[in-house]
Amino acid sequence: LNNLAVEQDIYNLKRDCEEKETTIKELTTLLNSSEVANSKRVAELEDIIRRKNTSISKLKKDLVVLEQKVMQLTRLRRPSFSASVSNEIQLPQMRDNLIYDMESSTSPSSSDSDS
Repeated sequence: LNNLAVEQDIYNLKRDCEEKETTIKELTTLLNSSEVANSKRVAELEDIIRRKNTSISKLKKDLVVLEQKVMQLTRLRRPSFSASVSNEIQLPQMRDNLIYDMESSTSPSSSDSDS
């Protein structure tokens, strides 16, 4: 009778071990798929950051150009400059289409909605 109880305990322990091994395999698979998904998301976010940094660089360059244009126009509007120019001469029209230039160099990316 004692031998039968020991065999039953061994059988129960083996079954428990098999169930736990199955659970471990399932959890390992889940963990691996989660790590793959996280790696993909990290790569996507790094790409978004790279594109946004590129946009920021372009905007900084555009800012420098705009600041130079403002300085030129400010100089042209100074009284000292106006006195040396006859009243008939108007300020030069800006021929550059800055808005178009800026929009073409800093077009929004599809990731702009990803905040």
